[in-house]
Amino acid sequence: MGEYYDKAMKPLIESEKLKFKTEKCCHICEKPFDNIPEKVMDHDNLKGQFRGAAHNSFNLNYQNPRFIPIFFHNLAGYDAHFFIKQFGEDNSDIKLIPNIDEKYISFSKIIKYDFNKHIKLRFIDSFKFLSSSLDKLSKNLEKDQFKELAKYFPKEQSKCSFGKYLANSIN
Repeated sequence: MGEYYDKAMKPLIESEKLKFKTEKCCHICEKPFDNIPEKVMDHDNLKGQFRGAAHNSFNLNYQNPRFIPIFFHNLAGYDAHFFIKQFGEDNSDIKLIPNIDEKYISFSKIIKYDFNKHIKLRFIDSFKFLSSSLDKLSKNLEKDQFKELAKYFPKEQSKCSFGKYLANSIN
């Protein structure tokens, strides 16, 4: 996957230049800039697009993952063996982190496509780290903690807490 991580930053448009000039906080750590020399332009190394102003140290350490994480709640108790059986039908490696017998905390699969390109999928059982129902877990969160969900359901966030929204949409 290394072939995708070397795109130079595209030239900034006027609105991006203004955004960089006026930003007072790092978009990565969300803390203010103490002095101007530590403020740098951060960009997405996959697309080359400007992301925002960042502290130099955070920008240097900010990396795209070398895999795609796929979370299943209670994966080990239900679907893992179906995936592993299906993934075992080709010559690519499967990397497993077993818990007991045929129950796994995590497993990874490299999927090859095109001529020499590949992507690594990492399946993770979130129940091993958050051992409660998704309904109970969501009720422990405040409305502002649903940042990713709010991108796709902005109206629901303003109406109620997502925990209640999720519970109602499932029932």
